[in-house]
Amino acid sequence: MSREKTPLAEGIKLQLAGRLDDAERVFSETARAPETVESLHRLALIHVQRGEPQRALPLIEAARTLGSDPRIHFNCAIVYGALKRPLDAIAALRDAIAAEPRYLQSYVSLADHLLALGDRPGLSSVLSSLLLRALELNADDYIALAIDRMTAHGVEPADPVFLANRVRITGREDAARRLLARRLAATERDLGAALTNAIALLRIVYASEAEIDERREKYAVELNRISRLADSCTDEECLAARGVVGMAKPFLLAYQGQNDRALQTLYGGIVSRIMASGPQTRMPAPRRDGRLRVGFVTRYFFTHSISKLFAGWIRHLDRTRFEVAGYHLGADQDVTSRRIAATADIWRSGELADEVWAETIALDAPQVLIYPELGMDTSAIRLACRRLAPVQCVSWGHPVTTGLPHIDYFLSSDLMEPADGEDHYNETLVRLPNLSIAYEPVLPLGQKLSRAEIGASADDILFICCQSLFKYLPRYDEVFVRIAERVPNARFVFIGDQRAPPTKVFRQRLEHAFRSRGGDPARHMLIVPHIPFEKFAAFLALGDIYLDSIGWSGGNTSLEALSQSLPIVTLPTRLMRGRHTKAILEMMGMADMIASSIDDYIDKAAALADPTTARAARKRIAARHQTLIGDLAPVRALEDFLEGAVAKVLVGEPAPVRSAHHAA
Repeated sequence: MSREKTPLAEGIKLQLAGRLDDAERVFSETARAPETVESLHRLALIHVQRGEPQRALPLIEAARTLGSDPRIHFNCAIVYGALKRPLDAIAALRDAIAAEPRYLQSYVSLADHLLALGDRPGLSSVLSSLLLRALELNADDYIALAIDRMTAHGVEPADPVFLANRVRITGREDAARRLLARRLAATERDLGAALTNAIALLRIVYASEAEIDERREKYAVELNRISRLADSCTDEECLAARGVVGMAKPFLLAYQGQNDRALQTLYGGIVSRIMASGPQTRMPAPRRDGRLRVGFVTRYFFTHSISKLFAGWIRHLDRTRFEVAGYHLGADQDVTSRRIAATADIWRSGELADEVWAETIALDAPQVLIYPELGMDTSAIRLACRRLAPVQCVSWGHPVTTGLPHIDYFLSSDLMEPADGEDHYNETLVRLPNLSIAYEPVLPLGQKLSRAEIGASADDILFICCQSLFKYLPRYDEVFVRIAERVPNARFVFIGDQRAPPTKVFRQRLEHAFRSRGGDPARHMLIVPHIPFEKFAAFLALGDIYLDSIGWSGGNTSLEALSQSLPIVTLPTRLMRGRHTKAILEMMGMADMIASSIDDYIDKAAALADPTTARAARKRIAARHQTLIGDLAPVRALEDFLEGAVAKVLVGEPAPVRSAHHAA
């Protein structure tokens, strides 16, 4: 059906064709009709095109009075600018931004007017707003424009460190460093800016292995310099940097596939020195009677991988020996958080300031604090920089040493740790039996998903590769290409945001790997958007084979893939973080899915593309999956370890100062 031709539409068509006189006649006729506002607006634009801003002014002002269309505010500013009325233009542009904050050109025009007036604070504020909005919209051109304008005009945002961190976490690490250049040039003693600048060397996704080596080397140099700076800083200088602790964190360092102990120890010393400035919460004297009070501290007491892995500890600790406190550092509440709260003896929850949380924990006087992860959440890192309990532990929710001086023990899995695991931690390593956890699967919600919905076909052999993209290192790109050479209808399904820079880098890198060997990336690669939790089990069920990411193995994801009887191929590497799935499969007695080399990994993946082999594997997984569930041996070992660790403190033994094997 053809769209009805209205006088207004006809006038716009004439205007776009340059027939201004005819368009003016049409708009004049419709200015008294229901299209009054747009007709007045269009008449004004005709006069602007003719270079007659004075004649345009009353028309566009009338349109602006009658309507709130952001285009009218923006074009009114153009008329005011032509008439040398900058203050009126600024007001109109602010109205345009209020009406449509996503139209980025309004910010640019407003910045131009403020620059012309010499209003540098206003210019800084508008460029900062432009940058934040452009980040939200993934508008790379405007992100670059905002930073270019700040650099060219010598203006700095009110809080460049905060803004740089916002830029950095979107995968625009080099842009974040550009944003900090002016601050660092002005003062080398800004610890917060220096630490953020160093962290921005760690990319989300790397284009090559050479880039990893180059950036890691630069990061080491900068971290050593910052460590020396922190040692020489006054308490006031450290206090000014406290807001950066936990916000600028080396989360991405661990995904480079190397032993990070030395670098993490430097980082831990820096942030602990910063957090030692200002008011401190005093730890009460340790309690010596009654049950041991053990506190669990995390923001992730909701349906999240951390709770899925570690809630069993809270549930199953022997209540005749232990009293359990849960410290939920966030406001997220769901069925999982309510279930965990119901199993705890003490439950504290909320978006509280760090100092309030520190006081709250100290007043409860736990003998032990356990952080299921340190490396992801800001508040947890800030709290872990302090001594709030006589014994403080971290577990493998983020499986890398923290480097923090006040974290005494790393609670790990004996099956996951390599023989030399002690060398990888600043903390004393505690090897709990088996997987170290009392795993209880979260039942899927029953939502369905089809192959067509994700862009796959029934003929594809779907290899599920659903880890975060930063877990896929360039050195292993060849694996996908070589599997595709063996399995012509292979389709590798990744999860990523197509608009985000890290996804673009990953896609380009993998496309190059396919093309370099004559492969067709469009045939074999599929990057799908984020899969919501309620559909994730259905997503896994679509797959034929789950390819474990090499170097950073799946933990909770592998457990959930196995709950769908999805065959897995894994290749354990030399660090614990690359050996989760290996341990899971060993628990199930399915070591034949554990590869011994890259070639073996490819062989096993290609073999599982055969339907008969895959069906047999699924049947075995379904029969043995129960062996992963409800294992209480790790909990019993954890109980013995906790009592022993507290007993050492009570008799005056010093806290451990380096990693040493502990047989739980």
